[in-house]
Amino acid sequence: MRDHPPDPRVQRTRQMLREALLLAIRERGMSRLSVQDIAARAMVSRATFYLHYHDAYDLLEQTSRDALARLRATLLDCLAPPLFSPEGFARYVRVFEDIAENAQWYRLMLIERREEPHAQSFRQRMHQILLEFSLHSLQAVQPDERKLSAPRELAARFLASGWMGVIVWWLAENMPYAPGYLAEQMLRLRTLGPYRVRPDTWDGLDALLAAAH
Repeated sequence: MRDHPPDPRVQRTRQMLREALLLAIRERGMSRLSVQDIAARAMVSRATFYLHYHDAYDLLEQTSRDALARLRATLLDCLAPPLFSPEGFARYVRVFEDIAENAQWYRLMLIERREEPHAQSFRQRMHQILLEFSLHSLQAVQPDERKLSAPRELAARFLASGWMGVIVWWLAENMPYAPGYLAEQMLRLRTLGPYRVRPDTWDGLDALLAAAH
């Protein structure tokens, strides 16, 4: 069966409703959402709203799910071989471009309304996506557990928390770096760590770590 292309009118209406939802959350929070208010902001009828969503919280959940699905898809694209190539780097940049394109929603969920239950759920689901990506990434780059500097589960959680921290900071600071530059820096940190050259202060570190075993 041939898939039919999405109806542009349906897409426009849903985009208008999602933009209205964003404004409503920003002004009223998530606990006081109503179909009447969202429909009025979008300049559509309640009947039109119900053609697309069951209620205001269905719109809220689907908007979050769509954002997270796009994040997961762009991250998984980064695992396609060859990993370290111009094509691979372009896929890496796309992760941050997608976040930038949806910055208002991410800011609401991760910063402005972070204390509300749905925002907390969004953050947890986002962290899980970043954790899954980190695990797959470690496996793709180095499948031999013995050649990792820490247990895989521990390393993946370290990387996922770093991703989350950088994304939240980037959004909170109004994205001071372009997606391409941020992707480059994250790739450096992910593969090389924060140091270009081994610091002199590390003298004795190898012996210390060896003695700890």
